[in-house]
Amino acid sequence: MYAQTNLSYPNRIQLVLAPLQGPFAQDGPLGAFDPRRDLRVYVDGTLQTVQGFSFDAANNRYLLFTATAINLQGVIQVVHHVPSPPFVSGVLSTTTVLVAT
Repeated sequence: MYAQTNLSYPNRIQLVLAPLQGPFAQDGPLGAFDPRRDLRVYVDGTLQTVQGFSFDAANNRYLLFTATAINLQGVIQVVHHVPSPPFVSGVLSTTTVLVAT
């Protein structure tokens, strides 16, 4: 799993899920994975506001839309605090969990 920018979209970050299979969900109070709530995204050390997102099933990725344009050549950091119970892959067995690396 990794994050990268799309060069033609100055406010979009893609979170590519391979080798995991999305979308993610939790068997608990949070339900479906929501990057606006569940991630902290930094570009060049500055916290970005994720205004919206979508899950692109054809490419197995989440598309994150930021409130402002970002440095497309910048360093992206994505922070996820694993809840209890954790988010699991929508297709793989429930032993596959989304964790920070």
